[in-house]
Amino acid sequence: MPTFEIPDGPTTIEAPRSGAKPAEASATYSVTNTSTDAMDGRLGVRVSGASKDEWFTIDGNRERTFGPGETQTATIRATFPSNVPGGDYPFRLRAIAVNDPDNDHAEGPMTTARLGPGGGEAKKSLLWLWILLALLAIAVIGGGAWYMLRQPKTPPPPPSPAQPAALDDAQAKQLAEKKTGEWIAALFGKDVDGLVEMSDTPFWADGGLLFSKTQLREKYSQMLRGMGEAEQKIQITKMESMTIGELKKKDPNPRGADALRLKDDDIIVIAFFEHDASGIYFRRSARDVKLAGFTG
Repeated sequence: MPTFEIPDGPTTIEAPRSGAKPAEASATYSVTNTSTDAMDGRLGVRVSGASKDEWFTIDGNRERTFGPGETQTATIRATFPSNVPGGDYPFRLRAIAVNDPDNDHAEGPMTTARLGPGGGEAKKSLLWLWILLALLAIAVIGGGAWYMLRQPKTPPPPPSPAQPAALDDAQAKQLAEKKTGEWIAALFGKDVDGLVEMSDTPFWADGGLLFSKTQLREKYSQMLRGMGEAEQKIQITKMESMTIGELKKKDPNPRGADALRLKDDDIIVIAFFEHDASGIYFRRSARDVKLAGFTG
């Protein structure tokens, strides 16, 4: 049974438009600690449908201490930029037990924010503004052309420097090994911000996919809480890198590769430790590789 309970909440809230200003609405919920002990809880917003995380915030501290049986209120504020189309945008309040975030969490009822349609007068005003800007641009371009035609001819500028060539397999593997070393150093150094920054979503975390920076931060924080001093002193004995195509010749179904939809020219680096090994996946572009997940 979850530690926290969110028994009720509004089913709909209205977010009316007001000219070009962002539309706003709020919803308030009750969150109860059903345990007989004081518990630390972390509040969050789970969006669905066309809703986006950045449109929703929670008043006050997201992480709170709840006394035994205590009920606290939590208010979610929805702010929609002026360019968001009118419609229904669903979301839920989520309460997570800090001491067991993967297994102990609860969600409130679905709430739908109804965003009103855009204003017609604002659209007309913008139309006239675009017409004025177009006329101004024509005048500037015409004046510039007249001025340039009256100037003496000048020699053409020197050619721009050539763009660097795309990474070949050897260069991609070398870069992936370098980033593997940086990632492991950040992991043993318990640098959560650095780990989140260098990880690209969707991200495979040896058991499942993570789709947001928030999920990455929670996963890394959980890993680091269970890391002891002995684990921080483990040294890499060697690294072996290969393309996913080369890996599949040895293992036709590498764990996590299909879930990440990795291509044959993407990279895996196998880092060997004293008594263990881990595989670190990288997505490959023309001039870079980005960390996409790990196994082992």
